[in-house]
Amino acid sequence: MTSHNTMMIVILISAMWITTGLSGPSYAEKSTDTDEIVAGNTAFAVDIYHNLRESDNNLFFSPLSISTALAMTWAGARGNTEEQMAEALHFTLTQQRLHPTLSGLQTELNVVTEKGGVELTVANALWAQKGLPFLPAFFDLMREAYLSTIHFGDFARATETVRREINEWVEQETREKIKDLMKPRACSRRKPGSSFPVLDS
Repeated sequence: MTSHNTMMIVILISAMWITTGLSGPSYAEKSTDTDEIVAGNTAFAVDIYHNLRESDNNLFFSPLSISTALAMTWAGARGNTEEQMAEALHFTLTQQRLHPTLSGLQTELNVVTEKGGVELTVANALWAQKGLPFLPAFFDLMREAYLSTIHFGDFARATETVRREINEWVEQETREKIKDLMKPRACSRRKPGSSFPVLDS
């Protein structure tokens, strides 16, 4: 979590995500909360499709992956930003309930994978501008709910170095199925803290 206008890149990749025992709602509450997340994600998927359907190309996207990636950034949002993101993403749960529920939902999806016949793997990572202050609680939430760590890079002065590091991570986590996700100059030189780019794959 940072102060205003944080520069961060979120990468959500297809690689294994194993959840931890994050404290959260009771079993009955979890069932209701999961239903709310599924309903909200379905509405979000429809919104995305309405914005992309005019394309002449085939469409392939994962609404849950996008929601999860943006939920990680939503964890650091407060005030109007938090409210506007929740509205756009159809998040109806509070911060305290959404993150543990997403973590639990991924556990359920992992059970399907363990039964065989389906391979569904997810990994999460955050990249932020080096030098920006984060609250310890944000690090804890990323680690406990999303098994994610925050990588720091100099987007202002070493954009190509950061781009290569991100691409190497993506390639490794996707078993070389996704290469060169970020093209040259994808991280344009900006003043630190001036933007908040979000990537998903």
